[in-house]
Formats: sequence, C-alpha cells, structure tokens
Amino acid sequence: MVILTLYIIGLGIREETELTEKLISILRRCKYVYWENYTSPATYNLSDIIRILEREVRVLRREDLEGRIEDIIVDAKKENVAILVCGDPLIATTHVNIILEAKRMGIEYRVFHASSILSAGIGESGLHLYKFGPSGTIVREEKVSNKRNIDILKFNLENGLHTLYFLEYDKDEEYIMPPSYAIKILSKYAGNILSNYNPYIIILCGIGTQNPYKRALKYNEVIKLLNKLPVDKPCIIIVSGQLHYMEKEYIEKVLR
Repeated sequence: MVILTLYIIGLGIREETELTEKLISILRRCKYVYWENYTSPATYNLSDIIRILEREVRVLRREDLEGRIEDIIVDAKKENVAILVCGDPLIATTHVNIILEAKRMGIEYRVFHASSILSAGIGESGLHLYKFGPSGTIVREEKVSNKRNIDILKFNLENGLHTLYFLEYDKDEEYIMPPSYAIKILSKYAGNILSNYNPYIIILCGIGTQNPYKRALKYNEVIKLLNKLPVDKPCIIIVSGQLHYMEKEYIEKVLR
C-alpha cells in the first residue's frame, strides 16, 4: 500500500539551499511542490530551486497561507505534496497551523528540518542557550505597539537573561527592518534601563550568507553608531544579560 504524504521541507538559511539528494528525489516524485517565502526572507531565488529540482514549483502567497491552506494540503490525500519553507519548518506558527490542518484532515505528513536564524543566531552570538529569556519581534510603530517587547527586555535584564529580537519582515511591502530602527525603538521606551545596565547589543545580519555582519557593542557605543549599521540584510539583535566568563571572552575576542 502506498502512503501518500504531505512533506514540509526546510531550505535553511544559506545562500544555497540545504536540499540533499534524498530530498531532491522526494520532491521530484511529488505531484505538487510549493514554495513559501512569506514568513521569512529567502537567501536564494526561486529559479535556483526550479533548476535544482528540474520541475515546476508554485509560489504560496500570504492569502494562500492564511485563507486557503486546506485547499492546498487536501491534495495530499490523492498525491504526494511538498511545501518548501525558508529556514527551519515549525519555527513559524504558520507552519504549525499546516500540521494541525493535516492532522484534522487525516493526512500523513513528514517534516525535514534545516538551519534557522534562531539556532544559528544564538550560536554565532557565543551566548549560552539556557540563559535566554522570552524573545520578541520588533515591528514598525505605526503598525502595532512594541510594549510587550519593552516588558520582555526589562524582565530579562532584571533577571540576568539574554533577549533575542527578530526584526519585522514584510514580504508584500518588500520591507526588512534595519537594526538601527529596532535599537531606536528600544532606546525610546527603555533608554533608562539600557543606560543603567549598559548591556552588549549583538547585531547579526545575513547569517548563512558569504558576507555576514556580526558585531557586539555596548549600548552606550551602539547608540552613537546607528548610521553605520547594515540596512539591506535580514537581522536579529540580542541584548545580553549577565555574562558567564566564556560568553564575555567570546564577545570580546570574536564580536568586538
């Protein structure tokens, strides 16, 4: 008996996809292959994926993910279907919803994980994973309040924990928030506590590409250098908490 499957496959964050020969073979056997690059920016082009797979790949739009995902995955009851995602599947709640819909519809599924900015960013920061507190996503002020992000920052600093912030990415508007904008928001609403603790602000941009930007500056330093930070690469920023001596040594020798 042939079991038909919905495949959710991560493409990683490198400039070249992380597709193995096994995954390429699976994708070539699928009736439909979709590419989702709405939830995070891709470091490669659709044409690269089509060239590697030697087949048609359909692009999923925002309305597909939010309004008609059932219509897409229902085909997995009759055919093998694959959804390619940038980074690592299931990091975004959108992909979790795909799994939930598949379960509700009785559809078999498999997930193939890949590198993500979450794991790679924490690794590149040199900070210990278990010392991170709650994280957040900083967005433009005209879209939504960043109050929760400020509450997270204050809580983490007061408890010696590191804070990781994703920065807004809007596929429809082709907008990638620069780190300078995010730091200005934090400074505007939490400038006093940041000045008091003067933590390291670790800026990681274009991780996985050939020319990533990796820098750690004290808050009182970075606030004077905002116009020199990258503006054209996907970034995360990390506000350090209390540092272990190994974390401090890594920052001073690798990121300074």
